Amino acid sequence: VFCKFESEGNRNEVVNWFRKSFTKIDDEQIWSKPDAPLSERSITSIVFAAKSYLEKHGFNNRGLWADPKKGILEYWRKRVLSVRVENDQLQIQCEPNWEKHFKYEEWTNMVGIVQSKLSRSTEKGAGKGGKAALE
Repeated sequence: VFCKFESEGNRNEVVNWFRKSFTKIDDEQIWSKPDAPLSERSITSIVFAAKSYLEKHGFNNRGLWADPKKGILEYWRKRVLSVRVENDQLQIQCEPNWEKHFKYEEWTNMVGIVQSKLSRSTEKGAGKGGKAALE
Protein backbone atom coordinates (compact mmCIF):
# COMPACT_ATOMS: atom_id res chain seq x y z
CA VAL A 1 0.00 0.00 0.00
CA PHE A 2 1.28 3.45 -0.87
CA CYS A 3 -0.03 6.48 0.99
CA LYS A 4 0.56 10.14 0.21
CA PHE A 5 0.63 12.67 3.05
CA GLU A 6 0.36 16.44 3.19
CA SER A 7 3.42 16.73 5.38
CA GLU A 8 6.38 14.74 6.63
CA GLY A 9 5.05 15.07 10.18
CA ASN A 10 1.71 13.49 9.24
CA ARG A 11 3.50 10.69 7.43
CA ASN A 12 5.77 9.94 10.40
CA GLU A 13 2.82 9.98 12.80
CA VAL A 14 0.91 7.36 10.78
CA VAL A 15 3.98 5.17 10.23
CA ASN A 16 4.78 5.22 13.96
CA TRP A 17 1.16 4.40 14.80
CA PHE A 18 1.26 1.38 12.47
CA ARG A 19 4.53 0.21 13.97
CA LYS A 20 3.12 0.36 17.49
CA SER A 21 -0.41 -0.87 16.77
CA PHE A 22 0.07 -3.67 14.28
CA THR A 23 2.80 -6.21 13.99
CA LYS A 24 0.79 -8.93 12.23
CA ILE A 25 -2.43 -9.35 10.32
CA ASP A 26 -3.53 -12.94 9.62
CA ASP A 27 -0.11 -14.16 10.81
CA GLU A 28 1.65 -12.03 8.19
CA GLN A 29 4.29 -9.57 9.38
CA ILE A 30 3.51 -5.91 8.67
CA TRP A 31 6.36 -3.64 7.72
CA SER A 32 5.99 0.11 7.53
CA LYS A 33 8.52 2.81 6.91
CA PRO A 34 8.69 6.12 5.09
CA ASP A 35 9.43 5.75 1.41
CA ALA A 36 13.04 6.39 0.46
CA PRO A 37 13.90 8.71 -2.42
CA LEU A 38 13.88 7.06 -5.85
CA SER A 39 17.65 7.36 -6.17
CA GLU A 40 18.15 5.36 -2.94
CA ARG A 41 15.58 2.75 -3.97
CA SER A 42 17.31 2.43 -7.35
CA ILE A 43 20.70 1.82 -5.75
CA THR A 44 19.18 -0.78 -3.43
CA SER A 45 17.45 -2.49 -6.36
CA ILE A 46 20.64 -2.73 -8.40
CA VAL A 47 22.82 -3.94 -5.52
CA PHE A 48 20.37 -6.70 -4.59
CA ALA A 49 19.68 -7.55 -8.24
CA ALA A 50 23.43 -8.04 -8.74
CA LYS A 51 23.60 -10.24 -5.65
CA SER A 52 20.68 -12.36 -6.83
CA TYR A 53 22.12 -12.52 -10.35
CA LEU A 54 25.46 -13.85 -9.08
CA GLU A 55 23.75 -16.35 -6.76
CA LYS A 56 21.72 -17.60 -9.71
CA HIS A 57 24.95 -18.07 -11.68
CA GLY A 58 26.59 -20.24 -9.03
CA PHE A 59 28.35 -17.84 -6.68
CA ASN A 60 28.24 -18.81 -3.01
CA ASN A 61 25.54 -16.83 -1.21
CA ARG A 62 27.55 -16.78 2.01
CA GLY A 63 30.36 -14.91 0.27
CA LEU A 64 28.13 -12.22 -1.24
CA TRP A 65 27.62 -9.08 0.85
CA ALA A 66 25.27 -6.32 -0.28
CA ASP A 67 25.46 -2.90 1.33
CA PRO A 68 22.78 -0.72 -0.30
CA LYS A 69 23.52 2.29 1.92
CA LYS A 70 27.06 2.40 0.51
CA GLY A 71 25.92 1.13 -2.89
CA ILE A 72 28.36 -1.78 -2.98
CA LEU A 73 28.39 -5.53 -3.49
CA GLU A 74 31.30 -7.63 -2.29
CA TYR A 75 32.30 -11.25 -2.70
CA TRP A 76 34.37 -12.63 0.15
CA ARG A 77 35.16 -9.03 1.19
CA LYS A 78 36.41 -7.97 -2.23
CA ARG A 79 34.49 -5.34 -4.16
CA VAL A 80 32.43 -6.60 -7.08
CA LEU A 81 30.64 -3.41 -8.03
CA SER A 82 29.56 -0.03 -6.75
CA VAL A 83 26.42 1.90 -7.68
CA ARG A 84 25.44 5.54 -7.42
CA VAL A 85 22.94 7.85 -9.06
CA GLU A 86 24.20 11.04 -10.65
CA ASN A 87 21.87 13.44 -12.51
CA ASP A 88 19.15 10.76 -12.52
CA GLN A 89 21.50 8.29 -14.25
CA LEU A 90 22.69 5.01 -12.76
CA GLN A 91 26.46 4.85 -12.49
CA ILE A 92 27.58 1.23 -12.07
CA GLN A 93 31.27 0.56 -11.67
CA CYS A 94 32.27 -3.11 -11.95
CA GLU A 95 35.68 -4.12 -10.74
CA PRO A 96 37.89 -5.27 -13.66
CA ASN A 97 37.76 -8.99 -12.90
CA TRP A 98 33.97 -8.88 -12.56
CA GLU A 99 32.94 -7.06 -15.75
CA LYS A 100 32.70 -10.30 -17.71
CA HIS A 101 29.92 -11.55 -15.40
CA PHE A 102 27.69 -8.56 -16.11
CA LYS A 103 27.76 -8.46 -19.91
CA TYR A 104 24.67 -10.61 -20.47
CA GLU A 105 21.23 -9.55 -21.63
CA GLU A 106 19.56 -10.67 -18.41
CA TRP A 107 21.66 -8.19 -16.41
CA THR A 108 21.38 -5.32 -18.88
CA ASN A 109 17.59 -5.77 -18.90
CA MET A 110 17.47 -5.48 -15.09
CA VAL A 111 19.55 -2.32 -15.18
CA GLY A 112 17.39 -0.93 -17.99
CA ILE A 113 14.21 -1.36 -15.95
CA VAL A 114 15.63 0.56 -12.99
CA GLN A 115 17.09 3.26 -15.24
CA SER A 116 13.76 3.75 -17.03
CA LYS A 117 12.05 4.34 -13.67
CA LEU A 118 14.67 6.96 -12.82
CA SER A 119 14.26 8.63 -16.20
CA ARG A 120 10.46 8.68 -16.03
CA SER A 121 10.55 10.29 -12.60
CA THR A 122 12.03 13.49 -14.04
CA GLU A 123 10.15 13.72 -17.34
CA LYS A 124 6.87 15.39 -16.33
CA GLY A 125 7.22 15.88 -12.61
CA ALA A 126 7.17 13.06 -10.11
CA GLY A 127 4.24 10.72 -9.75
CA LYS A 128 0.80 10.59 -11.34
CA GLY A 129 -0.47 13.70 -9.58
CA GLY A 130 2.38 15.86 -10.77
CA LYS A 131 3.61 16.59 -7.22
CA ALA A 132 6.78 15.10 -5.85
CA ALA A 133 6.36 12.67 -2.96
CA LEU A 134 7.96 13.61 0.33
CA GLU A 135 11.51 12.41 0.44
